[in-house]
Amino acid sequence: MAKLLTAIGIKFVATLGLLYVILGAFGGLSFGSVLLITVVLGMVSYMVGDMLILAKTNNVTATMADLGLAFVLIWLMAASFSDGGIIGTVIIATIGITVFEFFFHEYLLRKVYDGRSSDRVAPHNTEKSYTN
Repeated sequence: MAKLLTAIGIKFVATLGLLYVILGAFGGLSFGSVLLITVVLGMVSYMVGDMLILAKTNNVTATMADLGLAFVLIWLMAASFSDGGIIGTVIIATIGITVFEFFFHEYLLRKVYDGRSSDRVAPHNTEKSYTN
């Protein structure tokens, strides 16, 4: 449980810092808006990208899923908090989040998912059941 809480803390702090620098400084969003985006993005991407996709596939697949998810969530939420013209900033933020997620997945695989290699897909049940 401590490993999981540490991972969630790392993800939250890194995402908040990255989004605040990009969306706050360059996109003009308030800290509160960036905090809300961070919380929503963190919860959704952790459940979908890290717990479901990464646990069943590999780092590249999970990172690509996080890219799409991050773009859609950041774009929709940032657009609702701004007066427009934020798409360039959203793209930069999405790229930053995607790069972070790639390395975060490696951390999860080593520290939380029992050292599973990032270059292989989780094995499927290959046991055959024979009935007479």
